[in-house]
Parts: sequence; structure tokens; C-alpha cells
Amino acid sequence: AGLINAARDTRTSPEHHTTYLARSSDGLVWDLVPNFQPPQGSVPDVIRRDDMLYLYNPGLVTRIDLATGLVMPTACVDVDGLSYGFVDPSPTLDENGKIVLVFLHCVDDNDASAMCFGASGERYQIIGSATEIDDGDGVTFTLDDDFASGTITSGRILLAGTTYSGGTDPDIFYDDHESRWVIYLSTGSTTSVWTSTSLRGSYALLDAPNAGLLTNGTGGVASGARTATEYWIFAHANVSDRTVVRRATATTLDETVANDAWATVLNDSETGFSVTTNIESPGFAQNEP
Repeated sequence: AGLINAARDTRTSPEHHTTYLARSSDGLVWDLVPNFQPPQGSVPDVIRRDDMLYLYNPGLVTRIDLATGLVMPTACVDVDGLSYGFVDPSPTLDENGKIVLVFLHCVDDNDASAMCFGASGERYQIIGSATEIDDGDGVTFTLDDDFASGTITSGRILLAGTTYSGGTDPDIFYDDHESRWVIYLSTGSTTSVWTSTSLRGSYALLDAPNAGLLTNGTGGVASGARTATEYWIFAHANVSDRTVVRRATATTLDETVANDAWATVLNDSETGFSVTTNIESPGFAQNEP
């Protein structure tokens, strides 16, 4: 398996964030990939297609040929139809093997946080997606007009209001156990679960006893996947005044992960960083063709 996580020092602005690549055979013990020059960037995610690894940051992609070890220069991602760029990208593959990026974007504001403001002053953010064009090589995409056009407030995730209070850092994966697409959304250290029967369909908050809350104050900016037997969930959390990456497993998304179910898998000491470094914003992909 492969994990991307962003490490940063005590400064908070994205220009001080760096993306590192780590690998693991069991999801618990992780090592930084040797000789990998980490690019600058925040809130990363990663996907493998054949022998190519695609590492996405907001507006950028770094491609790694796993057969040759060649790391291609970081390239700007071009999304036709998107006026202001995107943040918090999460890649997946559609039925044709094309990369689909899910992200936050804004149609009427060029703010780096993808924040929009309604007529009454309410704040909201928009989940969008874009599909790789033919021979796009993980770089060139076209905006999908019909993504998340239903229950998620016509694509808008309200940060304040009666519909749903939250929605950043989307992470998407296919749950073949339940034949559904899953998006995790973060509100601080809480993660909600949204599902749809189709990749570019309408996503609804999971109707379950946990009210759709996978975590409740115990982990944010979650990433994960469905394995043959369980869900793997990675999220960051504040532990002893430092942000670390933790993992939990679950057999269902219908229950909130208990705090004692988490195990720290990446922190500053285990990765060789200084004690002023926060390890956060994990992105996860199964490292197989």
C-alpha cells in the first residue's frame, strides 16, 4: 500500500507545507520512500494506474513511473471549464480507466480556500469533479457538469445553515462490498460519510445510526479504502500538541469510530522530522496495478 501525507512546520500557510511519500505492507508500519524528492504542497492524495503513481496537490500533479523509478517534473493540472482552480483533490478511476478528480472549487471567488459567499452572506463550498481527457496523462481534465447535483445542496456544502454544517477535504473511493461510491468530508476533526450509487451522481449523507459521522472529534481530513474484509481509515488528530496520522479499521461505516480504536502510524519521531513538525492530511491508495 502507499500513503501520501503532508508534513509541515509550526507555520500554517500552505507554502510551508511539503508532501512526502510513504509505503507500508500492513497499513500500520510506514517508511518514507527513499530518494524521493518531496514536492511542496498541501492536502495531497495519490492513485496508482498500471505502473504509474499520480500524486496530486491543489493544482499540481507529480507522476512516478514505478517500473523505471523515474519521477517526472511536477506539472500544473489543467481543468477545462474551471475558472478559478481547485483545492483538496482526491483521485479515483472511472469505468473506462480514466482518472476522475474530486475537489473543492468556487465559481464566483478566486480565494485559495475555495470559499464562496451567498446573497445572504452564508459561506459555502462546492464539490466538483473533472474527468481526464483521452491521453490526458493525469494532467488534462474536463469539468463534470453533473457531479453532486442532488442531495448535497445542488453541489454546495454549507459551512453554516440548516442543511449540513461542514464539508472540506473530500476523499472518494469505491466500496465494492456495498456497491456504492463513498466520499468522506471533514469538518475540523469530525468526518462525515456521503454515498452514491454512481460516481458522478447525487451523494447523500449516510442514513445510519451514527447520523453519518464516521468520526466525531477524533479525526479529520480522512482518507481510506475498502479492503477484502474491512474499511481502512486514516485521519489526522492532535496528540500531545502535535498533529499525527492515525489509522482505524471498521467492518461498517454505520458506526462512529471510537477514540480507543485508533493507532498512531506516522508522527514526527517515527518519520525523522523535528518536534516542530505536524504530520497531517493523509492520502491513501492501494499500491497495486
